[in-house]
Amino acid sequence: MAKVRALDGDAAVAEGVRLARPQVVAAYPITPQTPIVERVADFIAEGKLADARYIAVESEHSALSAVVGAALVGTRVFTATAGAGLALMHEVVGVAAGNRLPIVMAVANRALPSPWSLQTDHSDSMAERDMGWIQLYAENCQEALDFVLLGYRLAEAVRLPAMVCLDGFYVSHATEAVSVPEQEEADDFLPPYRRGPVFLDPDQPMTVNQLTSAAVFTEIKNQHKLALDQALALLLKLGQEFGRHFGRSAGRPCHGEYGSAGAVPQKAGRTGQNRSRPGSGNGPG
Repeated sequence: MAKVRALDGDAAVAEGVRLARPQVVAAYPITPQTPIVERVADFIAEGKLADARYIAVESEHSALSAVVGAALVGTRVFTATAGAGLALMHEVVGVAAGNRLPIVMAVANRALPSPWSLQTDHSDSMAERDMGWIQLYAENCQEALDFVLLGYRLAEAVRLPAMVCLDGFYVSHATEAVSVPEQEEADDFLPPYRRGPVFLDPDQPMTVNQLTSAAVFTEIKNQHKLALDQALALLLKLGQEFGRHFGRSAGRPCHGEYGSAGAVPQKAGRTGQNRSRPGSGNGPG
């Protein structure tokens, strides 16, 4: 039976990671994300993620590169970052998406410089909006945990990476009541990882991320676009399944009636919360 605990958003993400049972975690510290990977590292050291390996790397670029490599040999992986750390990953963000690797990465949203700051905005994740990742924006600490499990299930279904975004400090460091499922409940929703069609294996050699012609490049990008479309449709079904498993909905995209409006403002995360509907989820970006 699930237990209700007082957790901040970073701790909630870490609990979601523990329940998801990744086998490789690589990360580099950056505020306001650091408590996520510190707590995950503790889980591994304490045997609560007994089958996982933690790789302490020298930069965010290396962190994402490490989990790309681990995903290519057929493991469930996790990393996390924020702000300028995500910007440093930019080159590898495309590698992860283009190779259709279902990496889940938490992003504690932090403004990109300049000016240098710890303020919250979505300039870090929105700068990667067109790089082919699924983006889920948590409005509260419960969604921060739930979207990790939902993110893995969705990413592995369509073979695309997913960012679980939470507003720096407003969610990452805010403490709320969070329902934490039992491991068996999480396992029922998120089955063991299955390797995809692109992998590295000495017994079955293949070339990965090779130079392509214009025709092949275009077809790969088209298949990627179709997978993103599939992800949006699948999110609704998985959200309903999530509700049946855990007794609360998750992953509902925001909809509205806008008539002939030429431009429609969008919201995401805690900072864009709809005050008239407390607790309403933001779903995907």
